[in-house]
Amino acid sequence: MTGKMRHEKKKRWTQSILDEYTNAKKWINTCVCCGKSGYNPKLPEVLTMRWYGHDDHPTYIAEKIRYLYSPMAVDELGRCKECRNAIENNKTEKEKDQ
Repeated sequence: MTGKMRHEKKKRWTQSILDEYTNAKKWINTCVCCGKSGYNPKLPEVLTMRWYGHDDHPTYIAEKIRYLYSPMAVDELGRCKECRNAIENNKTEKEKDQ
């Protein structure tokens, strides 16, 4: 299996998990500048789910999210660390030029 095919399979598997467990989507951060995705570092060890009126029970979704994504925090504007630093560096370089 080539790398591209493996990547596509992983992407489809990830999307199917997020479609099935919609409450897990809130733990995925996506940068508004570059579109890179990662999980929120504040993701709890165990996510729970209510099942047909029964009490909450733990799921394996947090583990899968950690396997599929790297941790990625975003700022209040939705930018990842790399994009925020690039924008700030660009801003300071323009100020130096003036």
